[in-house]
Amino acid sequence: MGLKESSTEGVESMYSNLVGVHKRIWKATGNQSIHYGYYEDDDDDMDTASTRMMELVADTVDIDRHSRVLVLGCGAGEDAIWIADEFDAEVVGVDLIEDQIELAREYAWKRNVEDLVTFHTDDFHELSSASDGSFDVVWALESVSHSDNLEAVVDQCDRVLSEQGQIVFADWFAPDDSMSDSEEKRLRKLDNLMRQWTDTLDEVESTVAAGGFDDFTAVDVTDGVRPAVSRRYKSSFIMIPFYTVASAIGLASAELRDVTKASYHMHVLVRDDVMRYYILSAS
Repeated sequence: MGLKESSTEGVESMYSNLVGVHKRIWKATGNQSIHYGYYEDDDDDMDTASTRMMELVADTVDIDRHSRVLVLGCGAGEDAIWIADEFDAEVVGVDLIEDQIELAREYAWKRNVEDLVTFHTDDFHELSSASDGSFDVVWALESVSHSDNLEAVVDQCDRVLSEQGQIVFADWFAPDDSMSDSEEKRLRKLDNLMRQWTDTLDEVESTVAAGGFDDFTAVDVTDGVRPAVSRRYKSSFIMIPFYTVASAIGLASAELRDVTKASYHMHVLVRDDVMRYYILSAS
């Protein structure tokens, strides 16, 4: 499922061109997350929802002050810094974007956890900055969907984890492959717009098992994420015409236009249960 084309450059370009927009979002929300978040109430703010999602992800694995946690696709550091602050754990975050890594380092200093958190520019298909058997948990919140080679990611997780290590992936996946041709066409369009590759649950479970992991668990939290999808859709409905014109005349990036369009397709796919949000863990 998805567009299996090697495009690390496409992912890097997208997030590099969205840093300015993300900074404005972070200023408004008070944190440095761009994730969907989990809404216990439709009126929850983005900061509350973001924190609740991280709590739910953390509940599926064992993290304490003795843990070493590796965060894949750490972005500007919200997850890694929250883990360090919440559990007093040692955390390493990796991301492709150097600008994001610099922002994460500054944010760690502001949050007084710079002694617990380290950030590296690295590709999670390679993890050249991570030693064998050096982590207890590998954490990926809305990042592995940008991988066109999940097998390589899982192999790297297996390499860097200790013998009793755990992985947790929280992301959008297709619950099965029983979608119609029109639904698959829309899903592929979304994948193109977001520079991502949507796998089915069965595909992910098979890949994780082949990588040496067992005790695979999938927790469906879609209902708590729907309000975020709805908010992005309502915003995109207004902004799609503007960014389409602005990108055509050089006043906005193609990536901003594409992400805005993607919010409409995501709304339809989630509404129709073609995509659901799962927290997947294995050991």
